[in-house]
Amino acid sequence: MASLKRSVVGRESFFINTFRAPSGGGEITLAPTLPGDMVVRELRGEILLVQSGSYVASSEGINVDTTWGGPRTFFAREGLILLRVSGTGKLLLSSCGAIHDVDLAPGES
Repeated sequence: MASLKRSVVGRESFFINTFRAPSGGGEITLAPTLPGDMVVRELRGEILLVQSGSYVASSEGINVDTTWGGPRTFFAREGLILLRVSGTGKLLLSSCGAIHDVDLAPGES
């Protein structure tokens, strides 16, 4: 049911492929649907809300579900539904355009 919800509501693929390397190791090449930057984010038991279409891949231990984004995300043209990514592991995200890291000082948001 989670796959159906993710595909219908979140406009993501119904299927999530699982790739496993042989004992000697392996290599996989991934690319987003649209041109732009990609970033690897390490999650450590936290929750991240991601715009639909930005999820590329993740390691085991990462759960992908959908959640209500609310009117703020609708008026920001991100849609009403966001992906709720949680767990521990690596997460690969894409952006239609450039990604600029911003380091925040304590107390900044």
